[in-house]
This record gives sequence, structure tokens and C-alpha cells, in this order.
Amino acid sequence: MDRLENIMEKLSFREIGTEQTDLLANIFKLRVTCRQNQGYITPEKYPEGWFDEVDINASHFAVFDEERLIAAARINYYDKISDHYYFHYFNDLKGYPENEPIAYLSRVVVHPDYRLIGISRSLVAIREQHAMNKGIKNILTDVCDFQINNFLNYGYQNLGML
Repeated sequence: MDRLENIMEKLSFREIGTEQTDLLANIFKLRVTCRQNQGYITPEKYPEGWFDEVDINASHFAVFDEERLIAAARINYYDKISDHYYFHYFNDLKGYPENEPIAYLSRVVVHPDYRLIGISRSLVAIREQHAMNKGIKNILTDVCDFQINNFLNYGYQNLGML
């Protein structure tokens, strides 16, 4: 446990602005590195990194071990759930507050060498605090099957499949 605590102590967490294009490009490439073992996100398919339209208006958070980028995540804000870029993919959100602002957590990635030490959970907490600082209490995420149990353990509810 001491080894893990020592690693976490030397990491720095930073918000990355949209003007920091070099760092954003590195985040997009890190996403490919972290997800390529799943088979559908590969360097051949995404040579410039894995990004989408949602990245444009996102707040990005990155984790560094000294100057090495080792993890990242994003958060987006919408005035209401139907403003979400991918809303047409959402199913079974009956009862979700339609006309309240939401925060949307997505694209958390942690380099394989740094997994299972609490970085992902720290990125969730940072983004939750970011949303709370903006007065937003409704936080939504869509995660891969292998991540759902983490979010359930963090206190999130499963509102259905996307």
C-alpha cells in the first residue's frame, strides 16, 4: 500500500484548456493507447487519436507523473439532457430531470502502468467537484461494461443502457 500511496502523492492533476492543443492531442492519443486492447480503438483506425465532437466544448482533466501524461477525463455541461450531443442514443431515461442542467462525465482513461491505484476515482471526484462548483447536481455518465461496477460503487444509479 505504501508504494501506491507514494505514486499517488507524486502525481499532478490539471485542468487542460481548449487552447492547449498540444496537450489535447496527447490526451486523444492516450485514449488510443489505453483502449487498444479492446480491439475497436486502434492506432491504425485513429492515428491522430480518439476524439469526437463532444471534445470541442468539454473541460478536460489530465494526470501527470512528472511531465508524463498518464490519465485523462472530460466533463461537458448541458442546459438540459436533450441538449446532449448524443441524446438520440439514450434509451430508458424516463424520470430523468428533463429541464435541469446536467454534467456529463466521459472518456476517462488511465495508462495501463498506473491502473488500480485510485486515479480513475480521483478523476471522478475532481469532475464531480467541478460540476458542484457550477451549481450542477445532476451528473450523468455512460461507461463501458467493465466500468459500470465502479460507478455503482461510487454511488451512481444505473438508468439503463445507451
